[in-house]
Amino acid sequence: MQVTDALARAAGLGGEALRTPDGQASGWRDLADRVARGAAGLLEELGPAPVVALLAENSLDYLVAVLAAIHAGGRAMPLNHRLGDPEIEALLMRGGPDLLLTDAANDGRAAGWPGRRMRLDAPDGWGALEQVPPVPSREVAAGGAVLTLFTGGTTGLPRGVDLSAAALLGNARIGVEALSLGPRDICCFTAPFFHIGGLALAFCAMVAGAGGVVVPRFDPQETPRAIAGHRASLVFLTPTMMAMVLDAPGAQPKRMQGLRRIFYGASPISPALLRRIDAAWPGVDLIQAYGQTEICPLAILPAEDHRRALAGEDTEALGAAGYPTPGHELRIVDAAGRECPTGTPGEVWARGPTAMLGYRDDPEATQAALAPGGFVRTGDVGFLDGRGRLHLVDRLKDMIVTGGENVYSTEVENILAAHPAVARVAVIGLPDPRWGERVHAVVELRPEHPPADALAAEIGAFARSRLGGFKCPRSIAFSEGPLPLTGAGKVAKAELRRAAWAGQGRQVG
Repeated sequence: MQVTDALARAAGLGGEALRTPDGQASGWRDLADRVARGAAGLLEELGPAPVVALLAENSLDYLVAVLAAIHAGGRAMPLNHRLGDPEIEALLMRGGPDLLLTDAANDGRAAGWPGRRMRLDAPDGWGALEQVPPVPSREVAAGGAVLTLFTGGTTGLPRGVDLSAAALLGNARIGVEALSLGPRDICCFTAPFFHIGGLALAFCAMVAGAGGVVVPRFDPQETPRAIAGHRASLVFLTPTMMAMVLDAPGAQPKRMQGLRRIFYGASPISPALLRRIDAAWPGVDLIQAYGQTEICPLAILPAEDHRRALAGEDTEALGAAGYPTPGHELRIVDAAGRECPTGTPGEVWARGPTAMLGYRDDPEATQAALAPGGFVRTGDVGFLDGRGRLHLVDRLKDMIVTGGENVYSTEVENILAAHPAVARVAVIGLPDPRWGERVHAVVELRPEHPPADALAAEIGAFARSRLGGFKCPRSIAFSEGPLPLTGAGKVAKAELRRAAWAGQGRQVG
């Protein structure tokens, strides 16, 4: 099955409509017609196999544009609008799309990119492309790339992960089964569509023929209102989002009691937060998914395990990422690639039907990410327990997961190191009850710059002018002496991290 086949099937199931908080509504049949017309407009304007980049908040138009690019035999390239403009421009130059679609919230951004652009939310923009007769699907053959999603890169610039229809639909079929989705369900799409978590849930709804409410952006007060107003039965929330809903001024958790399932992922969750969620929404099923853009979902922790754990019958489950998903094989290996015994941590390797095709135009990085036998090296350290569940305990990569966003320390360090007061810097993640982890910088200053609160604020502003906000340090500390070094002359981050995470049961948020 291809993406356009799944869309046609959804159109025939007669399920719930897709909606927006402001009252727009569209059934899958109407959406399929818009997609076919949008594809025709893209072909007229851009020619065969159009590559369409999107820099916008969630909307029905966004979903139509992604599917239309695929229908036209091209590829969609969603961009993270939370990045800084220089970062977005660099991704556009690398990806070379034929068209950039923006909305009102992002109009005028990435002005340094010289390519063609169009407003996604304007009648004389994307709306005009749909004013042509529909065309039959020209989707690329099975196995070809239909979507490029950008993920963080250890050298500073995010890498484009190419995904096929087989990977996207394989992901969706796993999700539909795990979430028990059907045509009468209504999903609330809160995660941004530039993330695999956000777009994957939309594909799950399409495969199931389920309805949905498309929220432009997550807001801890408005999102619960949208869920209640549209009778959403399922919502995807990161742990940070759930904590923000519970902690919002005037929070009324009971407003979301109509929910039957909360699907969560993107970062680990603390047992304390799980218990708060269970108390706020009694009877709501919690389901966790673990994966990464390159291959997902790799593990799912079902509602039954959550219930047993919260009842005190299987507390080990509170720290688990889940059971391997159908069709996926996990290996836990040591540094030599040898299998680790049950309970012994090692790097998580995975293979299965949802694996990426590779990193776009980066064969070296693709090769480095692959292990013998077609396994993808996740860069995460974990172990399997006696029940076969995966537990994550650390990361091989210097990646920080803050509020569901991936931040690579090298990228932030490269920016901070350019400040004239900075002699050396190490960026690590610190435990944070709200964000899971927060970006923390430990700075060794040059002798002529003594530590001061004003200097910390200046360095913070320096970072904010060059990076997306979620990548910027939430805290900055000045080292009392030289930063500790390894034998190879590199900053000993493990030593800094060990002190910062003292007393924590695991080394991820």
